[in-house]
Amino acid sequence: MSVATQVKTLEADPNSLYKTQKIKFISDKSILTPTKTIPLDKLSVASPLNDKAKQLNEIFKRFSAKQIKEADEDSDKYKEIESFFNKQKSKIKPETATFCFLDFSEPRLPKNDEIEFLTDLAYCNSDITTLPTISKFNDSKNSPMSYEDYKKYLEKAIESVEQLNHKPIMGIIPKLARKNVPNLLEFYQSKGINTFALDLEGSNPISSRMSIFKVLKTLNKMKILDSCYIHGHNVGIRVNKVKDIIPAKDVLGFGVGLNSIGEKRTEFKPNPAFLSLIKTNPLNKFRLFNKEDYGYWKAISASDLEKVYPSDSSVPISAFKIAFKNANQFSSIQKVFNFEQLALESHHVKEIIAEDANKTLNYIKKKKDIDPNDVKVLESGQDNIK
Repeated sequence: MSVATQVKTLEADPNSLYKTQKIKFISDKSILTPTKTIPLDKLSVASPLNDKAKQLNEIFKRFSAKQIKEADEDSDKYKEIESFFNKQKSKIKPETATFCFLDFSEPRLPKNDEIEFLTDLAYCNSDITTLPTISKFNDSKNSPMSYEDYKKYLEKAIESVEQLNHKPIMGIIPKLARKNVPNLLEFYQSKGINTFALDLEGSNPISSRMSIFKVLKTLNKMKILDSCYIHGHNVGIRVNKVKDIIPAKDVLGFGVGLNSIGEKRTEFKPNPAFLSLIKTNPLNKFRLFNKEDYGYWKAISASDLEKVYPSDSSVPISAFKIAFKNANQFSSIQKVFNFEQLALESHHVKEIIAEDANKTLNYIKKKKDIDPNDVKVLESGQDNIK
């Protein structure tokens, strides 16, 4: 049996699924939810962050079978991998917790030696051992892997972790046929696993609400929801090519039952038309999160940005003024700005819930750019998981 994660619900909004929890992974590492991960692989060593944004870190790396084979057979190749993880861990601030997500990118399940390679890395670089994701598995008729075979892989991965384990295990919930959700969660329960990473496959929580509610409803029927922790893995934002301000959907994940949210990790595969557009308009991927109104600025001038720039951002406005002329530099700065602002907002939502949980939904409703239909989704959360 896995070491269980200690989960304690502190406050909960009776009108939605917003709540605060204390999550304890190992003896000296715990977090308070809701929270947003800081992706260390997207953070330069020189990047300072607001202290209120620092609580939960995320490391991600994708492996092919070829890379694993080379690392097993060539000490220099393995040293490159060690250097990558050492570089990420050097950015970790004391008292913060870290998740390490590893993905196996082949159109098949990993073999025993590949499972051992991946679980060893996850164990060494995370405060809770995450089971490696299989990005090519999606539990459809077109999937190269069956659900039953996928579950056998999970069994082997858990066995591999248990050989080393003094840490809780985080179970992965991939895109599943609805009928298999209860089966997978019962499987995890039988292993003593009560912490899950729900893979949104690059979608936002509002678009994925039916899948999220299905997981929560199942856990509720099993009478274990209050003792479980659910992390939204591979979370994207909604892209609207017409509007200058995009209603933020990712930050609403806390209101549909996700206790924390992570970075989008789906491989980006642009079509030729998009590549052509980027060449003529390199700043087309401009997306800046505005936590005051819950929108993403898609089009804003440097002068207008300066007027509304958040004072708590660790990224100086001068960096954006320079980056407006350099699309590559702008992209990296934008990522730091966004994940820090999302983490700061999750901290503020935590404060709202702690002060008076009943006021949480009213706080969210006042956000100017929130889609009214999304508010309805948040209001329906409790009914959807009964």
